[in-house]
Amino acid sequence: MCEAIVPVCANDVPIAYLAFGQFLDNSPIESQWQNALKGLEWYTDDIEVLHKNFCKLHCYSANEIHAYAEVLKAVASYIQLSGMIQMTELTDIQRLDLYLDQHYMEKVSLSTISEELDISRTKLCALAKQLSGGKTLSQIIAQR
Repeated sequence: MCEAIVPVCANDVPIAYLAFGQFLDNSPIESQWQNALKGLEWYTDDIEVLHKNFCKLHCYSANEIHAYAEVLKAVASYIQLSGMIQMTELTDIQRLDLYLDQHYMEKVSLSTISEELDISRTKLCALAKQLSGGKTLSQIIAQR
């Protein structure tokens, strides 16, 4: 048996996991049953009924399991890009991006952003260039 598990990351830090499984691969079903049986000492119901149902499970090829893993990767990417899940503590660059998104209709300046976020003006300028690929904070504000 195997699973397809993919992390959802924020700044290369896993903040959640997507899992899909338990898969039976295309190795012999009886050898998979014997492997599963090793972890079932705790099971107190009829083991033969469990075995019969285990043998009815669909076996997946390596390509099918890989395809499921790829779907999970796509879903994880969507979750990351859409911001469905966020870390509770944002980085300074994330805080700046969020602030600009939330205040795009207001007249903002380097000094007001610096005060609001408690980040020095020098650092804000560096973060703005990082965030935008080289633009100044004034250019980012004007663009939004």
